[in-house]
Amino acid sequence: MWRGRWPDHAASVFTYFGVSLPEFYWGLVFILVFGSTFHLLPSSGYASLSDGPAAFASHLVLPVATLTLTLLAHVTRLTRSSMMEALDSMYVKVARARGLPERLVILRHALRNALIPSITVLAQDFGFLIGGYRRGRDGVCLSRARSDAGGIARTAGSADDAGGDPSTAAQRI
Repeated sequence: MWRGRWPDHAASVFTYFGVSLPEFYWGLVFILVFGSTFHLLPSSGYASLSDGPAAFASHLVLPVATLTLTLLAHVTRLTRSSMMEALDSMYVKVARARGLPERLVILRHALRNALIPSITVLAQDFGFLIGGYRRGRDGVCLSRARSDAGGIARTAGSADDAGGDPSTAAQRI
């Protein structure tokens, strides 16, 4: 693999920044870069599906990228450490000693076992993206959408305003 080479170091720098900086910081950076500086994506507002799929999708890109960047960095770090541990294991050394091609050793033996913890964390992250989370009672609920969005976002927001937690909001929906 690339242990100790420049792609490994670049991925490590990406993951350190992705994990250490909070979501609201990345949201501001994305708005400044893609919304204000380059004018590639809308920095605010809402577009329904009746406005067209392209307008609807363009309004979703920045929020989705903001929420998934930290999660992606965390899963990347976990997959890298699991992969390095799997590559040092005895069954990978035996597969290499048997003369299997390196690609087959990595894909069939090492990656298959290294992805088990990553898939577990991805399943938990999916629950976070659907239900949101709160940091204490005074914290912020990241799943909170604009109240004029309607539908599920309005129902979840009203349940959150009533003092419920995101799991209560998900049950009410």
